[in-house]
Amino acid sequence: MCSRPHFLINTFPSTKTRSPSGTASALVGIALFLGVHALLIVPVWPTPMRTIIAVLIGGTAAWAFEELLGAGAVSRRLVGGAAFGGILWLILVPMNAFGALLRLTGLRSTFGVWELVVEITLIVALSAGVGWWLTRRRRGAMALAMTMVLLTFLTGGPLPMTASGPAVGLFVSFLFIFSLSGVVLAATRAALVSR
Repeated sequence: MCSRPHFLINTFPSTKTRSPSGTASALVGIALFLGVHALLIVPVWPTPMRTIIAVLIGGTAAWAFEELLGAGAVSRRLVGGAAFGGILWLILVPMNAFGALLRLTGLRSTFGVWELVVEITLIVALSAGVGWWLTRRRRGAMALAMTMVLLTFLTGGPLPMTASGPAVGLFVSFLFIFSLSGVVLAATRAALVSR
């Protein structure tokens, strides 16, 4: 008799590829983010908490990539990693559009804490829905949702795109950052699998 709950059995892929490739992807992603943020807005320094969250995102992103790869939703090539990064970025668009809409209409102060509730609901529902749609598995939905919740937490929620041009530039740069991090994830995974 197995002591783990049935829903955890065979849920996580081998750490042989997930841990190193996720960590490499996270380190590239956080370095790019810090560089772009310094160029467009102001320099921010990596805190231990941000670094830990980035590595967790790398691990869950590697898991989500494995799930999408196993379902044939992305290629194992570098272009598949870039596409995976693009998927992550597209999932962030509705939450950021909702935040911008509230700012433009002046309803942000009226919404209060409900803004956060709606934004978290958008991220969880959309990422889990996309994960399910691409993989037809609970694991795929769960992996993508966990990745996006952590990513949203790390970025501090939606960016104030109506308040400044640099915030828009930062959001657009996320597409590049996520895609390049996805390429690093795919390349590291390929190098580890070929051993």
